[in-house]
Amino acid sequence: MPNLFAFVISALAALLLGACAVVQAAEPAPHPLAGKAIALPDALPAGTVDLPRFPSISPDGSAICFSWRGDLWRVSASGGQALRLTAHPMDEDLSAWSPDGETIAFNSMRSGYRNVYRMNADGSAVTAVTREDRSHFLAGWADAQTIAVSAWREADVHKNPRPYLVDADGGPITRLHDAFGRSPAVSPDGRYVAFVRGRASWTKPFLTNSDNRDLWLYDRQDKAFRRLTSNPGNDGLPRWIDNETIAYLSARPPARVNLYRLSINDEEADAEALTTFEDDDVQHYDLARQTGSVVLHVWDKLYTLNLDEAQAGPKRMVITAPTDASDRTLIKSLQRNANQAALSPDGKVMAVSIHGELFVRTLDSENPAQRITRHPALDHQPAWSPDGQTLYFTSDRDGTLSIYRASVTLTRGEIEAALVGEVSADGEGELQGDAEQAAKPEAEAQKDEPKNRWHDAVRFEITPVVQAESHDTDPSPSPDGKTLAFRRGNGKLMLLDVRGGQERLYADQWDRGMHWAWSGDSRYLALSYEDQDHNADIWVGPADGSVPPTNITKHPAMDMLPSFSLDSKVLTFVSERDGDQYDVYAVYLDKALETMTAQQRADYYTQAAKQAKQRKPLAVCVEGDSEEPEGQEDEPADAGQQASPPDLADAYLRLRRLTDTPESEWDATVHPSGGSVIFTRDDAVYTVGWDGKDEKKLSGSFDLQHLSLNGSVAVGLHNQTAATLPVGGGDMTEVSVAGSIRVDRQAMQRQRFAEASRALTMMFYDGSFKGIDWPGATAK
Repeated sequence: MPNLFAFVISALAALLLGACAVVQAAEPAPHPLAGKAIALPDALPAGTVDLPRFPSISPDGSAICFSWRGDLWRVSASGGQALRLTAHPMDEDLSAWSPDGETIAFNSMRSGYRNVYRMNADGSAVTAVTREDRSHFLAGWADAQTIAVSAWREADVHKNPRPYLVDADGGPITRLHDAFGRSPAVSPDGRYVAFVRGRASWTKPFLTNSDNRDLWLYDRQDKAFRRLTSNPGNDGLPRWIDNETIAYLSARPPARVNLYRLSINDEEADAEALTTFEDDDVQHYDLARQTGSVVLHVWDKLYTLNLDEAQAGPKRMVITAPTDASDRTLIKSLQRNANQAALSPDGKVMAVSIHGELFVRTLDSENPAQRITRHPALDHQPAWSPDGQTLYFTSDRDGTLSIYRASVTLTRGEIEAALVGEVSADGEGELQGDAEQAAKPEAEAQKDEPKNRWHDAVRFEITPVVQAESHDTDPSPSPDGKTLAFRRGNGKLMLLDVRGGQERLYADQWDRGMHWAWSGDSRYLALSYEDQDHNADIWVGPADGSVPPTNITKHPAMDMLPSFSLDSKVLTFVSERDGDQYDVYAVYLDKALETMTAQQRADYYTQAAKQAKQRKPLAVCVEGDSEEPEGQEDEPADAGQQASPPDLADAYLRLRRLTDTPESEWDATVHPSGGSVIFTRDDAVYTVGWDGKDEKKLSGSFDLQHLSLNGSVAVGLHNQTAATLPVGGGDMTEVSVAGSIRVDRQAMQRQRFAEASRALTMMFYDGSFKGIDWPGATAK
C-alpha cells in the first residue's frame, strides 16, 4: 500500500489540474532547514558516565546511587569512579537509602513487572520486597523498617494510583491513606504524609489543565487532608527536610522545573527557590536528612547542592565507570536481513542493501558476496547504470543524504593474472597456452567486448555524484545512461547530465511520495505526486522540459506508480478511483494501437516481446574513451521500436482497467513488451495480460522491487533475502548473502538518532519549528 505523507506538509508548491500544463500556485516560504546537515557533537570518551538518572543520596550525604545503562551504580558524592551494584538484563532505576544507610531499596523489572527489591549498600544480598503482577513505584523509606510505594492495586475507575506501605522484609501491602495519590513521603516523626495528586506529564510541565500535579498533605494523627500547592504548573516529588519543611520540584514560568523549599505552616507564595536552572529541568533529586545535602539530575548530568550553602550553587559531578567491551559491539547476521535488491542489466550480479551496507553477489558462481561499503552511515537505494559498470546509491555519510557511485578497481581475474606474471618473472615456471592468455592485459584480450568487472570484483571505489546540503536521494539512471534523475528534498525532481555534470530542475513539488519512470527511449518522464488537495495524478512530459508535463488521468481519486513499456507506447499505473482498493490501469499513448484489429495487436505484442527478449545492457565504453559507443550517438538506447510523440491530451478518456478485485494491487510494473503487467496483491506476485485476461499467480510472499532488463524475471525480496522470480512461471531463486558483520553500537545509535532528526527536519509541517532551535536541540 502507498506511503502517503499527506499528514506532513500541507502548503508547498501546488499542482492544479490542467490538460497540457502544470500550473504553479504562489511559492511558499522555503523550509529553512530542509536541505541542511545537522551535526552531532563528538561522542564522549570511553568510560564517561553519560546520562546518569534517578539519583539517591545516602543519609550522611557521602555516597550517591544512580541508574546508568539499566543498572544501579554507587559513587562518592564528590564524583570519581563508580562501582556497579547490579548486573541484570532487566532495568533497575529508582532507588532509596534506608535511614541507617546500610540498605538500598530499588525498583527492578527482573520479575517482568516493576517490583521493589532491597540490597546491602555494597550491592550484595539482593532480596525481593514485593512479588506482584503489577508495577509498584518506589517512593522511599517511611521509617527504618517500612517502604512507601505507589501503585494501581485496586480496580479503581479513577486513573490515578494510591500510596501504600510494605515491610522491608516483605509481607502484606497496606494503604497509607484512602486518597488517590503518588510519591508518598512520610515525615521523620511519622505524623505527616506529603504526596502528589494529578498526573499531567513532566514533559509538558507548564501545560495548564485540571490534572496538573499538586502537593497535598495528610495528617495521620488528625486524619485530615490539606492542599499545599495550587501552582498552574506541575509540583511534585516531595522530600522532607525536617518535620515541618519539605523540598519539591515545581514548574514555574519563565524558569524551568527547579527545586523549591516550603514550610507546611506557610503559604505557597512563601516557597523558596533552591535552584535556578534556566535551560533544563531538574528531572529528579534526593535529599540527605542528616546533612542537608541534595543530589540533582539535570539533563545529562548529576549535581550536588548543600542547602546550608545554597547561594554557592549546584556543583557538577564528574563520574567515570569501567567500560564493557560487549556493550560496544553487536554481531548482526547478513542472512534474512536484506531490505533492497537491484539486479545488474546483464542479470548476473545482485546488489543488496543489508543493515545500511551494500553487498554484491554473482548469480552464476559460488563466489561469496563482496561488501562494497564500510561506514556507519545509511548506504541504500542501489541502482545500476544501463551499462552495468556503475552502481549508484544513496548515503548520508557526509551529514546529508547524497548520491554516490561505486566502481570496481580490482577483480579476481586481475589478481590471478598478476600472480601468473610474477611466477614467470621469478623464473619458477613457464607460461603456456591458457596461462599466456590469462597474463595478457584484460583490455587487450577483450578489445571487442569490454568485460563487466562486477562479475568477479573484490575491490571498489566510492565517489560522490551529487553532494550538497540538499538531501538528494533515489538515483534513477535514464535507459541511455546520459541522465540521472533523483529526488532533492521532499519533492523536487532533478536531472543530472552524467557526462557534463550540469543539474536542472524538472518538477518542483512537495510530495515525498512522488514516483517517476523513464520511457524506454529516455525521451519522456512519467510522474505521480499529490497536489495541495492531497490528490495524485499521472503526468507525462518530455525529459528535456521543452513542453510542460500533461495530466493524463484527471481524476479526484489517487493515481500512482506510472510505468512505461520499452517502446513508450503503453503506460500502466494503479488507481483508487473505483472503491477503496487500488486496481491496475493501462493506456495506449499511441492511438494507432487502438485502431488495430485484434490480429494486428497480437502481432504487435509478439514482435514487442521478441525485442524485449533480445534487450541487452548498454555497450560499455573502454576506459579512457571520450566518445560514446559506436552507433549510439543519435539513437535512443535500446528503445525497441522508435516511439512517435505520445498522444496525451485525451489520454484520460482512453484508460483501461486491467484488474477488478476487492483487494488492492500495488507495485504494478509493465513488462518491457507492454503485453503484461506484473503486480503484487496481498504480498503475492501476479501477472495479467494487456487485455486484463490470463491473470496468474507467480509466487507467495514477495516484495517486488523491479523487473530485469529484458523482463524475464522479477527482482525483489523473499523472507528478507534477495530473490528472482521468473515472469513466465517457475521457481523462485534466492540470492543469499552469508556471514555477519560487527556493528559499533554507539555509532549505530548515533546514526539512528541522526536519521530521526533528519526525518523531522525534512517533514515537520512548521518551517520555524514552533520557535525551537532545532539544530541546537538535535545536537543537545
